[in-house]
Order: sequence, then structure tokens, then C-alpha cells
Amino acid sequence: ARCDRHHAFDSSKSHSYKSAPNGEKLAIEYLSGKIEGQLGQDTVRLGELAVKDQFFGAAEQIDVPLLDIVEWDGIVGLAYPNKDLERKGIIPIFDQIMKENLVPNDKHFFAYHLGKDGGSLSFGHVDHTKLAP
Repeated sequence: ARCDRHHAFDSSKSHSYKSAPNGEKLAIEYLSGKIEGQLGQDTVRLGELAVKDQFFGAAEQIDVPLLDIVEWDGIVGLAYPNKDLERKGIIPIFDQIMKENLVPNDKHFFAYHLGKDGGSLSFGHVDHTKLAP
């Protein structure tokens, strides 16, 4: 199946994992399919950043054919805060990074690069080697 060739999150191996209050579930509908699963909180590590008590979804049902061919193991959602997330008490990861002062106040931005040979994501920093001339 789709998940067999990817590293999957195992909540039983985490001492700090908490299921979402009220058993809240993840359900995202993309143009290419949908993902459903468990919503929970844990420390999410992005390189050297450790974002404590971050909400994330652990996909259990995946109906996105693109995921059959990709090498990466997950998706980092960079949503803006919105009423639906606020109602559920969810702070998007970059807002949580800023709230925890994990990047300096004058560096509240993120940058990403997608290329033929991979991609990258950085918080509070721009990799100028990835910019077009």
C-alpha cells in the first residue's frame, strides 16, 4: 500500500504525544484526492527547530495517487490562521514557531524551494543559492 515505502509516525514511541481533544480527526480534500486520519499534538522537529505541542495529522486513509511516486514522508501545512482552525484550538506551525520565538522577531518569514532534484524549506532564513539570477 501507499504507506509501506514511507516512514510513518508511531504515537506509541513518543512520550509526549497527545491525541486531539474530543477525538478530532484530520480530513483534507485535495484536487487529487483526500487524506483522513488522527489529529494529535507532539513536539515536531524541523531541522534544528523543535516546536512543542504542535497539532498535526497522522494520515491513516490516503487516496492521493501522487503519493505512490514521491519519496518524501509527509506534508508540512503552512496554512494561515483561520476560523475553522481557531474553533478547534489549532495554531498553524509557522504561527507557533513565531509564538515560541524560535526565529527572531525581525525574521518572521519562511522560504521554500522546489526543484527537479528536491526541495527545501527554511524558517527565518533565505538560502540565496536557490534564488534565480
